[in-house]
Amino acid sequence: MSVLKNQQKVFIDSDKLGVIEKLEEIKEELSFDEELYERFRSLRKELASNHEVPAYVIFGDKTLKELTQKLPTTKEQMLEINGVGEVKFEKYGEPFLELTSKLKEEFSKELENRPTLKKLTKTYLETLDLIQEGKNLEEISQIRDLNLTSVLSHITVLEQHDKISKEKKLQLLEPIKIPKEIGLWIQQGLQLDSLKQLRQHLYLYEYLKKAEDEL
Repeated sequence: MSVLKNQQKVFIDSDKLGVIEKLEEIKEELSFDEELYERFRSLRKELASNHEVPAYVIFGDKTLKELTQKLPTTKEQMLEINGVGEVKFEKYGEPFLELTSKLKEEFSKELENRPTLKKLTKTYLETLDLIQEGKNLEEISQIRDLNLTSVLSHITVLEQHDKISKEKKLQLLEPIKIPKEIGLWIQQGLQLDSLKQLRQHLYLYEYLKKAEDEL
């Protein structure tokens, strides 16, 4: 699959070497989740500067991403976040709770329409085990007796939970090919005789296009 080399936003903790860098101005429009993440990241940088410690000492990137998803507003809720313990909460927790409350008020309408993150159940973890064993999507589909679209939905959920990276997802998608005539048909808006075939190829086309556009 030809990969489109567009600009990609990557969340990287540049302070892991202990250098507190000036927060760069974000010149391109961010998605809603990315905007929330940047607000938490900005607060982390501020706290790191005030305490004269590297940013990762406050909270790691995965913790910030989980904060972005769950938006806790109480101590009990925040302690359920991976990477947040009693000691860290006592040192740094309150400013994050204050920010969360502010974000919930500021983005109340957006949060009402925000998709709910699916729970990481056993079926997704079984697919993850096969990915870690080096199986490709076709092999996973056969072993698990699932159609390809179901396996692709598992890939999406696993990425959302940071169980696989975006790079790993693209690697898994690389072997998938959509016939040229089907791609042309989709672009031209023609119709196929088989509705089942139409739905499958439409889903694959949309999924792969979205993955390429994320680069």
